[in-house]
Amino acid sequence: MTPKSVQATFKIPRNPGPPQAHVDRMVALLFAAGGRWMTSAEIAKETGFNDRHIRDLAEHSECRIVSGPGCPGYRHILHTTTEQISEIVNRLQSQAKRMIARSIKINKTAHAILR
Repeated sequence: MTPKSVQATFKIPRNPGPPQAHVDRMVALLFAAGGRWMTSAEIAKETGFNDRHIRDLAEHSECRIVSGPGCPGYRHILHTTTEQISEIVNRLQSQAKRMIARSIKINKTAHAILR
């Protein structure tokens, strides 16, 4: 007797995005910081936002807020050099490639197990 085929379904809620006022507040804070990187702890102290919310704000900032793997924090794009932008973009793309490869492996493994 073979096990029945099981179809896994996950309900992943869509993120409607943070309030625009929060995005604008963080953008203004980073602009006022000039060329200084601000850590999430510093941003949290100024705003009361938690780490997850700060990452969400950066994601929804229309690229006005930059950060990425290996960055010492967050910075306004107007205070970021082209070299820094290039480095951040390269790191993000490298991370994205690794994540895509991992997702493909997970998908293949899940299909093999759940058949």
